[in-house]
Amino acid sequence: GVACDSEGKGLVTVTDNDHVEISNLSRQFLFKEENYREPKSVAASLAVKKMNPDFMVKPMENLVSKETENVFNETFWQSQDFITNALDNVKAREYVDSQCVLYEKPLLESGTLGTKCNSQVIIPHQTSSYSDGPKESDDKIPQCTVRLYPSLIEHCIEWAKQNFDDLFKSSATKASKYLEDPLLWIKDVRSSNNADTLITVHKIIFQKTLSPEISFESCVKEAYNYFHIAFRDTIEALIRLHPQDEIDEEDGKLFWSGGRIFPRSATFDTGNNHHVDLLISMANILAVNYGLRESSNPIPPEHKWRQKKTVLDIVAKLKPPPLTKVEVKDDDETGGGEIETQKKSVNSLSQQDFERMLQEFEDLAGRIIREDKDVDPNIFKIEAAEFEKDDDTNFHMDFITAASNLRSWNYHLEEASRLKVKGIAGRIIPAIASTTAAVTGLVSIELLKVIQPGKKLEAFKDSSSSLAVNLYLFMQPAEPIKAQDGFDYISLQDITCRPPGFTKWDKTIIKGSRGMLLSEFLEAFKAETGLNCKALNHPSSNVKDSKGSSKAIQQEPFGTTPQQVMQAPLLDTIKELYGEEVLGETCVSLDFDAADDDGNGFRLPQVVFKYVK
Repeated sequence: GVACDSEGKGLVTVTDNDHVEISNLSRQFLFKEENYREPKSVAASLAVKKMNPDFMVKPMENLVSKETENVFNETFWQSQDFITNALDNVKAREYVDSQCVLYEKPLLESGTLGTKCNSQVIIPHQTSSYSDGPKESDDKIPQCTVRLYPSLIEHCIEWAKQNFDDLFKSSATKASKYLEDPLLWIKDVRSSNNADTLITVHKIIFQKTLSPEISFESCVKEAYNYFHIAFRDTIEALIRLHPQDEIDEEDGKLFWSGGRIFPRSATFDTGNNHHVDLLISMANILAVNYGLRESSNPIPPEHKWRQKKTVLDIVAKLKPPPLTKVEVKDDDETGGGEIETQKKSVNSLSQQDFERMLQEFEDLAGRIIREDKDVDPNIFKIEAAEFEKDDDTNFHMDFITAASNLRSWNYHLEEASRLKVKGIAGRIIPAIASTTAAVTGLVSIELLKVIQPGKKLEAFKDSSSSLAVNLYLFMQPAEPIKAQDGFDYISLQDITCRPPGFTKWDKTIIKGSRGMLLSEFLEAFKAETGLNCKALNHPSSNVKDSKGSSKAIQQEPFGTTPQQVMQAPLLDTIKELYGEEVLGETCVSLDFDAADDDGNGFRLPQVVFKYVK
């Protein structure tokens, strides 16, 4: 068997950051009841070792993602003979696919959806990759429906998930970027005059994390105020904008008719479980955001922060806040139907206040860089919340369930159980053991072909099956897409492929030392390709909200690259613009524009800068 050599040759690395849940037992064959809450990778590895003690396996508990490239580095990928996927989301699949293309590794891709299953074989230079195929489109709910006019519990759950990201992820993520590189963050905010980011990060760092008053009690108070803004004040604002008897001028009908349901505002009730659950869950997630506790160290069931009495004792000392003025954007220009509390923005923040707040960040940056002992260590514990539906200790599903049902009450809709909310929020379609077994067998057949050298394309088979209708389809994998000459509508010129018909598996390798200057790299590029590099950047420059979004290493003719950049080591420039995490151990991929001496445009295979130590 694979990795079962009696001399100990071969190794299977299995990684999963999830833990065994009761719901897994009916469809994931290696887990037993005694494995409940154990790491899946560890439990599965031990189960297989019992079947065959010679099986060589290394269990890990890490996600495979951009953030863990220090773990799953170039050495790891180069050491693998093939990769198998058992993932539940497109983003993760596309990332693994990109790494297999970069390191030219075979990939066995598969998935299940109820009674349906599919498998795909990806072979370097022989087949297209996962990212080349069609993707299932998400049925997006119009934003005006989510934010103002929900009529289904699904709308309320989507609204709660959006609020989760706004409350617990976006702000903390922005604050974390400041802590990663304070001076660069200050430079970016000043050059872009980004007052909204400045205000957001100032609040979470200076008014929350570093405040001497920050505590679990202050988190409960913030949650209490949020309850009134979300479920009282925004509803009252909508009612003022569109009274119950309003007539729509366009059709002469009542505005609140058809799919629109006239809402009602909520009053906090200590006897309502959803009201109290919202405060408990939100306060605990905020405590992680502000560094009061770490998500990796969940609080036990008996902890006072989990107790209703603790929260109700705090609420007893609070008075309902006055009605907050809110702004209703009841149009479809930017997604439609947004309700936001009035707050300082670029237009309302004076230049003097802007500079004053930036100066506070500069003072703090100096203390951080000097490692002053008076810097509160909690500032380095700021942690954004990544929604995780399967961890019952993180309060994420508690918040989504409470917020969804409070929203549904606002709009006279039936409330949903935690299980239903979890299914919709996680877009869960119940898995079936027989489907899992079928796709596992199909992938195993293709695995046997992959490990036999010299197999031609026609030997492999992709599959698409539906057990419900007894339908089993097998097809030869698609060949890799070949690049074609054509007209580029951005540069407004004809583009020629060199070499003709190259595919995503091909590479343009530029070799040099780790200290190679940008000017030397451009010369090496010309020597290797016979072309001039007119623009150079890292692929992350095309990712919105990334550190290096829209930044270029070198770009002509739109601008002249400064001499100090041309004479600086290329890796230092990449590190400064995009972050050290984009650099591999011995290589980094780069995007580029190329042209000959006459200005004619060319398209080349992916450029990879390989550097030696």
